[in-house]
Order: sequence, then C-alpha cells, then structure tokens
Amino acid sequence: MFLIALLCLYSPLFVADPKHSIKKFQKYLELINTARTIVYQPASNTKVCNKATESHIPPLDVSPEYKWQDFDISSQNLQFNETQKDWFAFTGELNLPSIYNKDEHLVRFTFEINNNWLVNADDDDFPAGPEGRYWINGIPIGAYDSYHHGNMLDWNELGGEKKVAQMRIFTGRARASHSLSKFGISLVHRDTEAFYQRLRFLIDILNQLSDDNPDKHGLKKAVDKAVRLLDIRELHYPIDLVDIRIQGSNFDAFHKSTKAALKCLKDEVAALPRADEAYNPSISVVGYSHIDTMWQWTFNTTHFKTTNTATSMLYLMEHPPHDFENPVEWKFLATAPQHYKWMQEDAPELFKRVVEKAKNGQWDINGLMWLEPDTTLPSGEGLARQILYGVRYFAKNCGEEFKQTVLFLPDCFGFTGSLPGILRAAEVDSFVTSKISWSEYNDFPYSTFQWRGIDNSIVNCHFISTPTGSGHATTYTGTSTAQQLIGTWKNNKQNKILHTSALHTSGNGDGGGGITEEMIWNYNIYNELPQIQDVPRLKFRTIDQVLEEVREKSHDLPVWDDELYLEYHRGTLTSFEEIKRQNRQLEQHLHNVEWLMTVYNTLTNEDVSSYKSAIEPIWEDALLFHFHDCIPGSSINEGNLDAIRRGRPDLAKLRELENELAEKIASLIKPYENEGTDQEIIFNTLAHPRYVDDQYIPSGGWAPKEKTTKIIYDSDETTMFERVNDNDYSIYTINEPFIQTSIPHNKESSKIVVDASTRTVTTPFFNVTFDEKGQIISIFDTGTNYEYISAPANVFELYEDRPLSFPAWDINLYHKEMPAQPPVFQGIEFHDDYVVTEYEIPRIGKGDGEAETTTIKQIITFSATEPFIDFRTLVNWTQHDKLLKVAFPTTVRARDARYGIQFGNILRPTHNSTDRDMAKFEVHGRWADLGEYERGVALMSDTKAGFDIHEQIIRLSLLKSSMTVDRWEDFGERKFTYRVVFHNDSYSDAHIQNIHDDLITPPVITQLEKKNMRRTDISLDNNMSFVDLSDRKVILDTLKIAEDEDGFIARFYESTGSMRRVTVTFNALESSKWSDAEIVTLVETPFGGKTETITKNAGDKLSFTFTLKSFQILSLLIKRNK
Repeated sequence: MFLIALLCLYSPLFVADPKHSIKKFQKYLELINTARTIVYQPASNTKVCNKATESHIPPLDVSPEYKWQDFDISSQNLQFNETQKDWFAFTGELNLPSIYNKDEHLVRFTFEINNNWLVNADDDDFPAGPEGRYWINGIPIGAYDSYHHGNMLDWNELGGEKKVAQMRIFTGRARASHSLSKFGISLVHRDTEAFYQRLRFLIDILNQLSDDNPDKHGLKKAVDKAVRLLDIRELHYPIDLVDIRIQGSNFDAFHKSTKAALKCLKDEVAALPRADEAYNPSISVVGYSHIDTMWQWTFNTTHFKTTNTATSMLYLMEHPPHDFENPVEWKFLATAPQHYKWMQEDAPELFKRVVEKAKNGQWDINGLMWLEPDTTLPSGEGLARQILYGVRYFAKNCGEEFKQTVLFLPDCFGFTGSLPGILRAAEVDSFVTSKISWSEYNDFPYSTFQWRGIDNSIVNCHFISTPTGSGHATTYTGTSTAQQLIGTWKNNKQNKILHTSALHTSGNGDGGGGITEEMIWNYNIYNELPQIQDVPRLKFRTIDQVLEEVREKSHDLPVWDDELYLEYHRGTLTSFEEIKRQNRQLEQHLHNVEWLMTVYNTLTNEDVSSYKSAIEPIWEDALLFHFHDCIPGSSINEGNLDAIRRGRPDLAKLRELENELAEKIASLIKPYENEGTDQEIIFNTLAHPRYVDDQYIPSGGWAPKEKTTKIIYDSDETTMFERVNDNDYSIYTINEPFIQTSIPHNKESSKIVVDASTRTVTTPFFNVTFDEKGQIISIFDTGTNYEYISAPANVFELYEDRPLSFPAWDINLYHKEMPAQPPVFQGIEFHDDYVVTEYEIPRIGKGDGEAETTTIKQIITFSATEPFIDFRTLVNWTQHDKLLKVAFPTTVRARDARYGIQFGNILRPTHNSTDRDMAKFEVHGRWADLGEYERGVALMSDTKAGFDIHEQIIRLSLLKSSMTVDRWEDFGERKFTYRVVFHNDSYSDAHIQNIHDDLITPPVITQLEKKNMRRTDISLDNNMSFVDLSDRKVILDTLKIAEDEDGFIARFYESTGSMRRVTVTFNALESSKWSDAEIVTLVETPFGGKTETITKNAGDKLSFTFTLKSFQILSLLIKRNK
C-alpha cells in the first residue's frame, strides 16, 4: 500500500488496473446519475379530465369546457383505472423550488406515466400509447412518448407570473391501468448534467475503439484524469442509504467537485490532437423520424404522431444543450406531403412554424412522393401520381423553393425495376433506402451505386448504412450512439470513393418520436472529439446535400442492372386480399373517370373542373392506401378495417362519376336503329380494341351493346371480421357491384362446346380435358398440335405457413417442406359454356371444432375470342397459418420467366443456380409468362401478385392466413379471378399486357340518351375508336386533363422491351384545334432531358408520330389552340 501511495504521489496519473478502466468509468457514470436531479417539485392546483377528447389544441381551450377533477400528485400516484383508447387531459401550475439558482440549476419539466398493460401489448393489442403533447402557458413544448418524458425549459422565455402546464394523453389502444407518477418541475444540477452527458458518450466512444487504436489511450487518460477530481464519497448506487448512514445531504460535496472535473474533462479533450477536416473522412447525419402512416395503429393516430413529433423537433431545434458555445445545427427531414397536409389541417400554427424553419434551412422538406409507398403493388400510374401529388403539394403549400430531388423510401419491401425510369420521367436523379440490407440470404454488394432500370434509365442509389448490430441489416431509426455513428462509416461499402456521404438517419421512428435531448448531446460531444483513428467526423446536412458527393462521383460508382429485390417479406404480395382488390378498383376506376373526362372535354371544350376536384381527394386516398404497411397487408385489424371503410365511399363516388361522364358522352353520339342492339353504349377506356363478352369494342372508344352481349355485375360478397375484444368479433360485409371482367357464363349463344360425357371443352383455340377429380389434364392447341401442360393443372396446393418471424410479411422457403393435406375434390358440373368445380379442405382430427369447413368453388369460363381461360374463385377461408397456391405444370422450357411490372416487364430465373437465384422463390408480378420463342403460358389475376415459377411449373399464391398482426386477416368469404393464357406465339405478339389490362379494367356502360336529350352541335358515330395506335405494343396508359394548361396529357410506354416507332391518332379530334405535342415530366413541366422528336402529322385528325425506346415512359402535353 505504501508503494502504491508513493506512486500516486509522484506519478501524474497512476493506473493500477488498466484492464478495468472503462468499467471503472461506467461505475462513476452510475453514481453520477443519482445526483443529476437535485429536487423534484410537483405541480400545484392539478386537475385531470378522464373523459377528454382527441384534439390538437390545449385542453383548456376546448369548447365546451371539460369537466375537471382535482388531484394531488405530491401525495400519491394518480390511478387511471381501466382504460382503452381513452383520452386524458391534465393541467397544473408549475413552481420553481425555492433553492433555484439559475447559475447552478437547469429547469426540467417532468411528466411520467407508469405503464401497466392488462393484455399482451402487441399486434392487435399494440398500444400506440400512452402518447400525447403538452403546452406551457399555451406554448407547445413537446411530446410525451416512449422517448420523451419532458424537456429542459427556459423559464423566463415562457412568460407570465404563473406557468400553467397542459397535457393531452392518449392512453393507448390496449386495455391498461396506468398511473401518473410525476407531474412537475425537476431542478437539474447544471455541471453534473454536462459531466454526465460527456462521460456517458465518451465511454460509448471508448468501447468502440480497439485496444491497438493509437488514439484510445489519450482519450482514456483525459477521462480518467477528470473523474478523479469528483468527490463521490456520499454517492451510492444501487442500494439506498438509510438516514443514519448519510453524512452529507443533497450531495453538496459532489456537486461542488463537478465544476473542476468538467473543466478538466473539456480541457484535456481539447488538448488532444485535432482532426484535419481536409483529409478526415466524415459521415452525413440527417435527422429523421419514420412515421408509419398505418401499421400497429390507424390513420387517425398518425395525425397525432405527426403533430407530436413536429412539436418536439421544433422545440429541440430552438433549445440546444446548455453546455456548448456553438452548438451544432442539425437538420430534420420529413418526407410525406400526406403528413404535412394533416398537420396543416390539424395544427395550422405548428405547420407555419415548420415551413418557416424549413425556409431557414434546418427543416428539410424533401422526399418526392405523397407518402412512403410500397413500390411493387401500385400501378405505374399510381406511382406517377405519388410524385405528381407530392411535388405539387409542397410547391403550393410550402413554397416553390422546396424542390423534390430525392426519393426517400427507407422501409419498403423491395423496389420495382421500373423505378429508375419513373424517377427520370420526373427528372429526379437520386434514391435513398435501407431495407435491402435486410435480405435473407445475400448481403447486397454495394452501399452506393448507379441503379439502372428496365428502360436503361440510371439513378443514384444510396443506402443508409447505420448498423443494427444484427448481421448486415441497417436501420433508418438511428439513435446516434457511438457504435452507430462509427459503424455507419465502416458499414458503407463505397467509403473509399465517397468520403463524406455515408448516411446516418438520426431519430426514433416507425411510430414517430424523432430526436431526443441525449442524441443532441451526442452530436455536440462527438463534434468536439480529437483526432481518433477510424472515427469519422460528422456533417449535418439535408438529404439533397448528402447526395451532392454521390452525384459528383457517380462515374466512379458500380452499376446495378436489375430490380432491387428484397429477400424478405414475400408474403406481402398475398396478405390481405381485400386491400389489394380495393387498390386495383380505385386505380382502374380513376383511370376510367379520367379517360372519360378527357374524351368529353376534348370533344366539347366544356369545363370539367368539378370532376377534377371530385377525384382529387379520391386520388389522395388511393395514394394513402399505397402506404408500405397498408397495401401489403401488414397492419392491425383496426387499421385494415379503417382502410377498407375509407375506400368504400370513394368507389361509390367513382361509379357515380363514370355514369355521369358516360351519359354526357352518350349525348354526343348519333342514334342507331338496329334490332341486334340494345339502347346502351359500351365504352372502352383502353387504347386497344377489346372484347366485352364476344363483342368487339374499338380502341378507346365505344359501340352499341349487342343484344347477345352478356354483362354480369359482380354480386358476390366478401367479408371482413372486425375484432371487438379478445374473441369477440363482428362481421363487415363488402360488395362493389362493378362489371365483372372475367368471361361471362350462361350466354345465349357461344362458340364454346362443352361435352360432359368426355369431360372436354372445345374452344376456337384449344381442347381442354378434365379428369374425374376436376383437374385439367390436357390443354391441346388445335392450331399447332402442341400440348401445354405436363401434369394435372389448376391443382390447389396447401402448405403450413410458419415463418421464422413476421407472419403477415413473410413466406419462408421451407414452406415447401411442410405440405398440408390439399383441398379435396367435391364435385364437377358441366354446363353449356362453362364448368363448375368444388373443393373442401379436410377438417382436422375429429373435426368437431366450431370453425366452418373451408370451401372452394370455381366457375371456369372459356374465351371464344382469345386463347385464355378464366377461373373465378369463391372461397370460404377458415384456415390459420396456411398458404394456398394453385399450380400449372407446363411443357414449356425456359430458364427465365417474364413478369409484368409497372410500365414494362422483367426477367427472373426459373432455376436455383446461385443463392441469389434461389432467393427469388416468391416474386411479384402483375402477370407472369413462361415462354419459349413462339409459345408459352401466362398467368395473371385481378388481385393476386405472388408468383413461384420453377421447374416448368407456374404457381400463384392465393391466400395466406397469418395470425399476426391482424388475427382475422383474410378469414371469411374471399373472391378472386385468375386468367391463364395459352399462346402459340411470342409473349409480345400474344399481347399479354393488353389481356392483363382487360382483366383489371372494367368497361363502362350507359343508356344511350333519348332523342330530346341529345346535343345537336356534335354528332359522333355510334361505333367509333377514339384513339388508334399503329402498334399495340406501345401502350397509351393514361389520358387525363392537364393540371395547369388547357389541354390533356397522354402517357405512353413501350411494353415489350424493343424500340418502336408509333403513330397515335385521335380520331374524333380536329388537328387544327390542337397544338404540337410537348414532352413533359410526370409533374407536367417541360422535360429537360434528351427527347425524341414528336411529329404532328398532316391531315384532319389529330395525329402524332414518335419513337419510343425499350420500356420508355413518355408523357405528352397536347394543348388546345387559343
């Protein structure tokens, strides 16, 4: 001991136990934590209203006034009693403790709720609370959530002699019995807080440095020297001292020692060698709070998450930690116009503050799309509108200066190969994500790269590289620990090329929350660090500034020429059938309304602004449902019902608008006298001729309905089970009586011949043979003498669906190892022109449970005009944890299958030659075609999108039945149609894209106007093509009224992957009344990139000729001459 004492006396810093130095610092930290708060002063005159309402204004401003009850938080906790989805309001006067000294103390507002859940608080019982917001003297200060339980206050800034706090709290969705434990003011020792925060983060830094790091010793020595100046004699942890063992009260000796220790720590760190900014690498930090618009909560809850998070972020921006002369100015990114719009409606003053902060450069308004959507399931036009509505909202409501330069989608389940082309069509060059790092089998090879899409467009792609600590996955919800900040640099695979762009998004998220005081301390302490090997500097940037270096170095970056397939969450292509059907219906009926609106306006020059206004909120809802936990089916029961109920009035309104516009156009059409026709007009809103039943309808135009043409309106109901509580439920019935697009049955006359005795069906294209179990055993092409199937087809397969995690999201490959007993054939009926089959899934064990038997009924119809078969399928689905597929074994040999995606298609392997090939065992497709050079089989559906094509077998996933997150998802009555095309030519000559569009887009039918209702100034042929394209492989996907010009937009794309020259002719429009066509972006501004020449052709009819490259998207603005 004497020797040690001598060494201490003569050595500047004696270290007896270097191995445990950092653990010793951690011991100091635990002790210091007990002395940060000096005193807590409960609020006085406290009141509670346990029957408050949801609102974004302070509780005392509500009219009529709330009924308040007094309570005393100083004597005991306030018990909430049992609550569920309740709102509480609190108010009280805040008082400074008498010992307050502004030079020694910080003032902290403290509000703490002890959570007590009465259920397992997850999935359908996920609480999404307690959460709320608070005001002091009417000033919004911050949020109460999992990450924020109060804020440091500038007492004088609050004004007024009294400081009145108001809180509004949502207790949570789940049953609970919470209690309020603290509501008042805490005095925090100023120097102790500063020392604690610095020591905490420096320990974090030291733990990230290897022992052979040459800079670790200096930093450790600086910390060691400072902690030795602390007087910790009276500190104790974790056991409390009884009174007779306390020698000094209030830790006075310790608090007095912190001033010298803090100065020492700052000085010692500052004296270490500084980093050379010119040569040191750095990472880019962007504040961000991911707010899932719907997930384990409803859309309505997100309104509050948005305002709560914004309130906290603004206050923290304006009140940095006290201990820094020049605190860092961090930036905060919020991407979704939908959230801004809600904030603008709910809390307009808060919205104005956000926009002002954005104009000052600290709030970042960027992200491009209306919200952060899924990119595989929406249509191409749906994604185009995400951009159009997003850009226009920001420009109109926030300011033209907020240019949308980066698509920011950190949390989506894979990214379509058409996305680069869509972005470039909007003149956007950059894309940021992180989700691909979650892939199941293969670590993606790049962090930053050039992404080439199917149309050869290239965009800069940059991954967030913040480590999660679990494998190669990265996170977009960074908490800015030393491990994350340093790891962001190490994780970035292109950090030798990009020295400042490795991206860390800082802020709690999924349910919002954002940045915390501790994170801001971290920024500032990190910013003062000396030079440390392998520790990058921090740069606080906007998302566009982050991409500047990426753009500058783009020529040095690798190129990825494929989709960004996520090897994970494959089940989202199938989960929650109802939202997927609703999405298709909304998108296609919006398409119909816009097409008819454009036809009517271009023919008459009459004002259609009322129709434009009517569909804008419907488009906004459709875009809302694209959210990446809504359309994929990965939300709670309450959220799923919320989305469906919100969509029903939209669909009803679209029916009404279709009828109105069809009637208006019908008033322009000549009468007709033909015994073979009804007094009805069928409108075709697709730019190719189509068949309705067996009747030919011209492209984009109309024809009188023939008497033999059968139209069937969909009368089949589906059901959704609404969870009430635990095992209680109610049943919600859904029906939208739109025209069925599958081939009708029971027609008066037909070219289909059904022979029940031989179980065969003969069509103009092939002979179909069924076996005694209702399976198809032959599809024989009568034109080529080719057999299409190699084994019984249209076979239902049932599998156990037991993913490793995330049941609603995932399908694991090992499901193929877990087949269940398949549906059992119950019977087959042969009718004049169709076949009906029925199946049941066998019951389990004795079958004496209460569940109904799962039944499957199919109405199989055969086209007389094209080589396909429709399978309209009705299922009473009562399974759980099962996956139902249908299989078509074929005779087609192809190493790749072709899948329809937005604005084109993509090839994917049908083999497992590599791990990356094998990982694509379930993939997305709007349709799929397995083809040889001159023949093939294509499969498509009105609602289904999950395909598995391997070993010459085409499989389509039909139904899942996960129990989480929505335990009732897909349970009940289901319906869907799939169509199988057997073509004896190439997929492009078979016009697979056109056939798919026919399936998902209903025609529109209306009565021909009576003679006295017809207009006399315009008289159109009653059988007419409105638009013709010289090449059907070029798709005119959209006709719409221009947003700001007197004209219309025609959006085309090349559908097969080959350059094409095409002429488009608008047969009913006079060329002299229209200007030359102008190429525009998706947001309808002049397109500045390389463009093709658009030639306006001579002649009376409006006509243009142009060239499209492979899968190119082209938007033309055609303006009316003045």
